[in-house]
Amino acid sequence: MVNPSDDPGTGGSAGSHDDHDVEPASPAAAHPPTSPGPIEPIVDIPAGFVDDAGRLTAGRCPQCGYVLKGLPADGNCPECGTAYGIAEAARLQPWPDALSIILRLGWPVLLLILAVMMQMPGSGDGACAGMLIGWFAIVAIAVNSWVQIKRILKRSLPEQTRTRGPIAIMRRIGITLCVLILLAFVAVPLVFGITCIIILSSGNGGFH
Repeated sequence: MVNPSDDPGTGGSAGSHDDHDVEPASPAAAHPPTSPGPIEPIVDIPAGFVDDAGRLTAGRCPQCGYVLKGLPADGNCPECGTAYGIAEAARLQPWPDALSIILRLGWPVLLLILAVMMQMPGSGDGACAGMLIGWFAIVAIAVNSWVQIKRILKRSLPEQTRTRGPIAIMRRIGITLCVLILLAFVAVPLVFGITCIIILSSGNGGFH
Protein backbone atom coordinates (compact mmCIF):
# COMPACT_ATOMS: atom_id res chain seq x y z
CA MET A 1 0.00 0.00 0.00
CA VAL A 2 1.41 3.40 -0.99
CA ASN A 3 1.69 6.06 1.72
CA PRO A 4 0.03 9.30 0.53
CA SER A 5 2.87 11.31 2.01
CA ASP A 6 5.36 9.51 -0.32
CA ASP A 7 3.29 10.13 -3.48
CA PRO A 8 4.80 12.96 -5.60
CA GLY A 9 1.32 14.24 -6.45
CA THR A 10 0.12 14.50 -2.86
CA GLY A 11 0.35 17.27 -0.35
CA GLY A 12 3.27 15.64 1.48
CA SER A 13 5.69 16.32 -1.35
CA ALA A 14 4.17 19.76 -1.90
CA GLY A 15 5.09 20.64 1.66
CA SER A 16 8.69 19.66 0.99
CA HIS A 17 8.75 21.87 -2.15
CA ASP A 18 7.53 24.85 -0.10
CA ASP A 19 10.56 24.48 2.15
CA HIS A 20 12.90 24.81 -0.84
CA ASP A 21 11.06 27.78 -2.43
CA VAL A 22 12.02 30.29 0.34
CA GLU A 23 14.09 33.12 -1.20
CA PRO A 24 17.28 34.09 0.62
CA ALA A 25 17.52 37.57 2.13
CA SER A 26 19.17 40.16 -0.09
CA PRO A 27 22.59 41.54 0.94
CA ALA A 28 21.09 45.04 1.16
CA ALA A 29 18.55 43.86 3.75
CA ALA A 30 21.23 42.01 5.71
CA HIS A 31 23.56 45.03 5.69
CA PRO A 32 21.57 48.29 5.67
CA PRO A 33 23.45 51.31 4.33
CA THR A 34 25.18 53.37 6.95
CA SER A 35 25.01 57.13 7.03
CA PRO A 36 28.22 58.90 6.01
CA GLY A 37 30.34 60.38 8.75
CA PRO A 38 30.98 64.10 9.20
CA ILE A 39 32.66 65.74 6.22
CA GLU A 40 36.01 67.26 7.11
CA PRO A 41 36.54 70.82 5.91
CA ILE A 42 38.85 71.19 2.93
CA VAL A 43 42.12 72.82 3.95
CA ASP A 44 44.32 74.63 1.44
CA ILE A 45 47.93 73.53 1.86
CA PRO A 46 50.22 76.49 1.07
CA ALA A 47 53.10 75.94 -1.31
CA GLY A 48 56.31 75.12 0.54
CA PHE A 49 54.43 74.14 3.68
CA VAL A 50 56.73 71.09 4.04
CA ASP A 51 60.46 71.36 3.26
CA ASP A 52 62.64 68.78 1.53
CA ALA A 53 63.48 67.16 4.86
CA GLY A 54 59.79 66.48 5.57
CA ARG A 55 59.48 69.16 8.25
CA LEU A 56 56.86 71.87 8.54
CA THR A 57 57.80 75.41 7.61
CA ALA A 58 54.68 76.78 9.35
CA GLY A 59 51.52 75.48 10.98
CA ARG A 60 49.95 75.28 14.42
CA CYS A 61 48.36 72.60 16.55
CA PRO A 62 44.59 72.60 15.92
CA GLN A 63 43.94 71.78 19.57
CA CYS A 64 46.13 74.19 21.54
CA GLY A 65 47.65 76.49 18.91
CA TYR A 66 51.26 75.44 19.53
CA VAL A 67 53.57 76.51 16.68
CA LEU A 68 54.66 73.39 14.79
CA LYS A 69 57.32 75.02 12.62
CA GLY A 70 60.38 72.78 12.25
CA LEU A 71 58.59 69.63 13.45
CA PRO A 72 57.87 66.53 11.30
CA ALA A 73 54.89 66.73 8.94
CA ASP A 74 53.18 63.91 10.88
CA GLY A 75 53.54 63.62 14.63
CA ASN A 76 52.22 64.62 18.04
CA CYS A 77 52.04 68.14 19.44
CA PRO A 78 54.78 68.65 22.08
CA GLU A 79 52.41 70.84 24.11
CA CYS A 80 49.18 68.82 24.33
CA GLY A 81 50.07 65.50 22.65
CA THR A 82 47.41 65.78 19.92
CA ALA A 83 48.24 63.80 16.78
CA TYR A 84 48.46 65.95 13.66
CA GLY A 85 49.11 65.66 9.94
CA ILE A 86 49.74 68.17 7.20
CA ALA A 87 46.03 69.05 6.86
CA GLU A 88 45.60 69.52 10.62
CA ALA A 89 48.75 71.62 10.90
CA ALA A 90 47.61 73.89 8.06
CA ARG A 91 44.12 74.42 9.48
CA LEU A 92 45.13 77.39 11.65
CA GLN A 93 46.74 80.31 9.82
CA PRO A 94 49.33 82.73 11.22
CA TRP A 95 48.19 86.10 12.49
CA PRO A 96 47.76 88.63 9.67
CA ASP A 97 50.45 91.28 9.41
CA ALA A 98 49.84 94.77 10.76
CA LEU A 99 49.22 96.30 7.33
CA SER A 100 46.57 93.70 6.50
CA ILE A 101 44.77 94.34 9.80
CA ILE A 102 44.85 98.11 9.23
CA LEU A 103 43.40 97.73 5.74
CA ARG A 104 40.66 95.38 6.93
CA LEU A 105 39.57 97.48 9.89
CA GLY A 106 40.57 100.99 8.82
CA TRP A 107 38.57 101.76 5.70
CA PRO A 108 35.37 102.77 7.60
CA VAL A 109 37.49 105.13 9.72
CA LEU A 110 38.75 106.81 6.54
CA LEU A 111 35.14 107.27 5.45
CA LEU A 112 34.32 108.85 8.80
CA ILE A 113 37.25 111.28 8.47
CA LEU A 114 36.06 112.18 4.98
CA ALA A 115 32.55 112.80 6.31
CA VAL A 116 33.87 115.14 9.02
CA MET A 117 35.89 117.09 6.45
CA MET A 118 32.82 117.45 4.22
CA GLN A 119 30.86 119.04 7.08
CA MET A 120 33.47 121.68 7.88
CA PRO A 121 32.53 125.35 7.30
CA GLY A 122 32.96 126.37 3.70
CA SER A 123 32.37 122.88 2.34
CA GLY A 124 29.27 124.12 0.50
CA ASP A 125 26.63 121.64 -0.55
CA GLY A 126 28.69 118.67 0.64
CA ALA A 127 27.39 118.90 4.20
CA CYS A 128 24.33 116.75 3.56
CA ALA A 129 26.38 114.16 1.72
CA GLY A 130 28.90 114.25 4.55
CA MET A 131 26.18 113.46 7.09
CA LEU A 132 25.04 110.49 5.03
CA ILE A 133 28.60 109.21 4.60
CA GLY A 134 29.25 109.68 8.31
CA TRP A 135 26.17 107.65 9.22
CA PHE A 136 27.23 104.87 6.87
CA ALA A 137 30.80 104.94 8.22
CA ILE A 138 29.67 104.55 11.84
CA VAL A 139 27.47 101.57 10.95
CA ALA A 140 30.29 100.10 8.84
CA ILE A 141 32.76 100.39 11.71
CA ALA A 142 30.55 98.21 13.91
CA VAL A 143 29.61 95.60 11.31
CA ASN A 144 33.00 95.37 9.59
CA SER A 145 34.90 95.12 12.88
CA TRP A 146 32.71 92.25 14.07
CA VAL A 147 33.03 90.35 10.76
CA GLN A 148 36.78 90.83 10.36
CA ILE A 149 37.73 90.07 13.97
CA LYS A 150 35.55 86.96 14.00
CA ARG A 151 37.21 85.76 10.77
CA ILE A 152 40.73 86.42 12.07
CA LEU A 153 40.10 84.64 15.37
CA LYS A 154 38.53 81.64 13.63
CA ARG A 155 41.49 81.27 11.28
CA SER A 156 44.23 81.87 13.85
CA LEU A 157 43.04 80.49 17.19
CA PRO A 158 41.81 77.01 18.18
CA GLU A 159 38.18 76.73 19.19
CA GLN A 160 38.83 76.11 22.87
CA THR A 161 40.90 79.31 23.04
CA ARG A 162 38.53 81.65 21.19
CA THR A 163 35.39 80.38 22.97
CA ARG A 164 36.72 80.52 26.54
CA GLY A 165 38.55 82.86 28.87
CA PRO A 166 39.49 86.46 28.04
CA ILE A 167 38.95 86.07 24.28
CA ALA A 168 35.35 84.96 24.83
CA ILE A 169 34.74 87.90 27.21
CA MET A 170 36.14 90.37 24.69
CA ARG A 171 33.96 88.85 21.96
CA ARG A 172 30.84 89.30 24.08
CA ILE A 173 31.76 92.91 24.83
CA GLY A 174 32.37 93.56 21.13
CA ILE A 175 29.04 92.01 20.13
CA THR A 176 27.25 94.12 22.74
CA LEU A 177 28.88 97.32 21.45
CA CYS A 178 27.96 96.44 17.86
CA VAL A 179 24.35 95.84 18.82
CA LEU A 180 24.17 99.15 20.71
CA ILE A 181 25.64 101.05 17.76
CA LEU A 182 23.19 99.44 15.34
CA LEU A 183 20.29 100.24 17.65
CA ALA A 184 21.39 103.86 18.04
CA PHE A 185 22.17 104.59 14.39
CA VAL A 186 19.83 102.24 12.53
CA ALA A 187 16.87 101.07 14.60
CA VAL A 188 16.12 104.34 16.42
CA PRO A 189 16.28 106.58 13.29
CA LEU A 190 14.23 104.05 11.36
CA VAL A 191 11.51 103.94 14.00
CA PHE A 192 11.59 107.74 14.31
CA GLY A 193 11.26 108.17 10.54
CA ILE A 194 8.38 105.71 10.27
CA THR A 195 6.62 107.42 13.18
CA CYS A 196 6.99 110.83 11.53
CA ILE A 197 5.60 109.50 8.26
CA ILE A 198 2.59 108.00 10.04
CA ILE A 199 1.91 111.23 11.95
CA LEU A 200 2.19 113.36 8.83
CA SER A 201 -0.04 111.01 6.86
CA SER A 202 -2.72 110.97 9.53
CA GLY A 203 -2.51 114.75 9.91
CA ASN A 204 -2.94 115.38 6.20
CA GLY A 205 -5.89 113.01 6.10
CA GLY A 206 -7.57 114.77 8.98
CA PHE A 207 -6.97 118.20 7.41
CA HIS A 208 -8.60 117.20 4.10
